[in-house]
Amino acid sequence: MTARERIIAVLERREPDRLPTFEWKVSQPIIDAFVPGGDVFDFVEAADHDAVCCSPSYEKIEVIDEDNYVDEFQIRRHLTGLDKYPVSVGYPITDLESFRKYKPPPLDAPIRFKNIEDVARRFDKERAVIVNLHDIFSFPRDMMGLDNFLISFITAPALVRELVGFSVDYNLELAGLVKKRGIEIIGIGDDMADNKAPFVSPEMFAQFLYPEFRRVVQGYKKLGFYVIKHSDGNLNPILDMLVDAGIDCLDPIDPLGSMDIGYIREQYGDRIARKGNIDCVHTLVDGTPEGVEEEVRDCIRRGSPGGGHIISSSNSLHAGIDPALYKVMLQSLREHGTYPIIT
Repeated sequence: MTARERIIAVLERREPDRLPTFEWKVSQPIIDAFVPGGDVFDFVEAADHDAVCCSPSYEKIEVIDEDNYVDEFQIRRHLTGLDKYPVSVGYPITDLESFRKYKPPPLDAPIRFKNIEDVARRFDKERAVIVNLHDIFSFPRDMMGLDNFLISFITAPALVRELVGFSVDYNLELAGLVKKRGIEIIGIGDDMADNKAPFVSPEMFAQFLYPEFRRVVQGYKKLGFYVIKHSDGNLNPILDMLVDAGIDCLDPIDPLGSMDIGYIREQYGDRIARKGNIDCVHTLVDGTPEGVEEEVRDCIRRGSPGGGHIISSSNSLHAGIDPALYKVMLQSLREHGTYPIIT
């Protein structure tokens, strides 16, 4: 099988020849350990990942200083930590009036799809290309701020409904243009929970978010995409709704969020594939080679029988991960991840 064929087989809940792997994000120190001075796409080839992730491109409309800028959505962002993750700290939406005056970035700007086209051209169907878009949470969170967005479920429910609907409409239109570039898979990366629970109650999720979440998932699928849903944290209270919406795969089945990949396979394995979930907070940071190999073997035993499993970290390859331990992870999955899986 090619790498792309391996990923597609898993998303269709079939057994590939061996377990595929890929990561959403890879920090530069990890890249440099494989390809000194290279970029994430060089890393994908060096690590022999089965898929590569990319996103539509947006410009900085105002650079404030080295770590602060305003993006095309009029969101002020601050680059945090060693990974320089762009956290939203200034928001264009404060109430319903400001939302109704808001103008989103044009979908067809010349820059928008250049990165996607370059990636698709470079990997040319050999590896799966996944484009990261949004569903119903990250856009509203970044445009209002998390606290303000959550408070608005009580104080301004009409604003929540309109903003969530806008997120779905914008991303579905964007997805239609992505599809014209020959892309087959959408990864939706809106976090919906922390380690304790979802950010909103199951009742509020069902009332405010589930209908639009289902609409965006079904909209992506109607366009011809496979859909991988990512969210950290404890999704157990809303898991049935996520699966019922029609996703093809759930990631990362966060072990620190009380998510159990074996349970997900047993209860939902006929409906969704699984991606995950080697612990990237402890095991890949300060573990031992022996501990990494054992966790990989355990993850395979619980998550892989019958197919439908993409093995990966439990979130991303952040700057705190020990590259040597990640190399052990790759070696272990190659050694133990050939089908048929022996449990």
